[in-house]
Amino acid sequence: SIMFLSACNNKTMDNNTIGTQEGNFCDPKESLSDCETWNQNLDFKITTTAFQSWWSIPIRYSCMWKNVNPELEISWVPKWTQSFTLIIHDPDAPKWDWIHWFLLNIPANIKKINEWENPIWAKVNKNSRWKSEYRWPCPPSWTHRYYFKLYALDTNYWDLPAQMTLEEFEKNTSTHILWSTEIMWTYSAK
Repeated sequence: SIMFLSACNNKTMDNNTIGTQEGNFCDPKESLSDCETWNQNLDFKITTTAFQSWWSIPIRYSCMWKNVNPELEISWVPKWTQSFTLIIHDPDAPKWDWIHWFLLNIPANIKKINEWENPIWAKVNKNSRWKSEYRWPCPPSWTHRYYFKLYALDTNYWDLPAQMTLEEFEKNTSTHILWSTEIMWTYSAK
């Protein structure tokens, strides 16, 4: 899922406009560079070779093994990106949307996050267990969904609270989010 937030103008769609998934449109007659940027940013992705989207998370990356994050790759970085934020969360947790990993200020030149690694210069915010670390999936019951959501921002954030929800982050940074992309995997309690 890709969310476009900033470059194109809100217009009534006609034969000369290119629509976005969020209902915004860019008009090539007014700003061709914005439309080219929009088309390029559709390819903004977070991926992994560890497992495929919509598939079950392998035991290696769960509480049945060690607390190791999967290797992640970032491609097609949007124009004007200064930093990334990565939030891994479980919306199926019993009481609230559970944050497993919260990385701020990942430098825009980072294209890969290796296993066992917090990217250099990134700020590790606290997860829902109040730990500044990756926390493996370990649902108490049934199958849970785990979203790996990556945001491209036009700035860095050093003064945000040490722990926030996904909604609080988006509210505090909404004017600086250029694009976001996410992938989802599932894991079931054994």
